[in-house]
Amino acid sequence: MSPLKEINQQAYYNAINRSTDAVNSGIFIDFMLQEIYETLKKRQGDPIVTMKATKDVGINVGINEQKVLELLRKNNQITAKEITGLLGISLRHSERLITSLKQKGMIQRVGSNKNGYWEIIVK
Repeated sequence: MSPLKEINQQAYYNAINRSTDAVNSGIFIDFMLQEIYETLKKRQGDPIVTMKATKDVGINVGINEQKVLELLRKNNQITAKEITGLLGISLRHSERLITSLKQKGMIQRVGSNKNGYWEIIVK
């Protein structure tokens, strides 16, 4: 659904007209920012779906989780610290992403932390 369809079209046109009449684009900008804010509030918590989703990445996997899965596919012995450097995120964030993927049953650790590897589980 396009953002314009989600807002009241009449209110949209009214904001444009008031902005034009007052020769003040701030009126329209304020209206649009409020609509964006309301839309974000409504959609907060919605799962993130990307076009690159594969058969083992469902709709409940966020962008960073998907990036972690791609890194694990390329190197199943990658560490959280290496993921941190490659994705430009904190070590704690990297660890949370791995934990989330484990809890969703999408990955599991085989072997020890030092000598083991990550296995991606296809559902």
